[in-house]
Amino acid sequence: MKMHSVILLIATLVFIGGGIYIVSSGRLVNDVQPSDFEVTTQTDQGVTETINTDGLFSMDVVSAHAEEGDCWSVVHGAVYDFTSWVSRHPGGSDHIIEMCGIDASSIYDAQHEGEGSAERALILLKIGDLE
Repeated sequence: MKMHSVILLIATLVFIGGGIYIVSSGRLVNDVQPSDFEVTTQTDQGVTETINTDGLFSMDVVSAHAEEGDCWSVVHGAVYDFTSWVSRHPGGSDHIIEMCGIDASSIYDAQHEGEGSAERALILLKIGDLE
């Protein structure tokens, strides 16, 4: 019983500490501004580049990220980095891989249009907008 109390105390402190950090920083997750974006990407030559961006990407930039290990896509004018989502997608990785490097609005709509859970997942993966 004592161990249960210790675990509960630790969980409570972590929860409160996280709340204090969010409040003290004055910003929430959805309070990110386009000027906050700094995107790190790897070129074909293996060189890592950091792109400071205003949150706008051309379709040429998006199409350069067209594989499972580096997967960006456009859905309704917003640019998403799906790289971390490929292996976690509930419908299987193939459904995400086919979206890499393209405007996948019609693919997304055919499967998920109006689904709240899919739209909430998109929010977390957005890196900018299509210019």
